[in-house]
Amino acid sequence: RRHTRYISVTGVQTCALPISYEALLSSDYKLARNLADQLSQEMPNLASPFIIIGLSYLQAGDREQARGAFAKAANLDPGDQATRELMQLTQF
Repeated sequence: RRHTRYISVTGVQTCALPISYEALLSSDYKLARNLADQLSQEMPNLASPFIIIGLSYLQAGDREQARGAFAKAANLDPGDQATRELMQLTQF
C-alpha cells in the first residue's frame, strides 16, 4: 500500500487525517478508521478523526458505532453544527 501512517511536521501528524479521508472516499473504510483511530489516540482533543471514524462506520452500515464516534466529536467541538447533523443520520 502506498498509504503511510503519517508524516510529522513540526511535531504534528499532518498527513494521517487527509490520508484517512482519502481512504474513506476510496471506500476503504477499515483503513480510514484505522488511520483516524491512531490519530485520535495521539491527539485525543481533535474532533476530526472521530468524524472520519463515524463516517466510515456509517458507510459500512454500523449506525450505532457511527453515533458513538460522532458523539465524541460533538463533545470535543460542541459548536460544530455539521457533527450534530451527522448524528441525526444515525437515528433509526
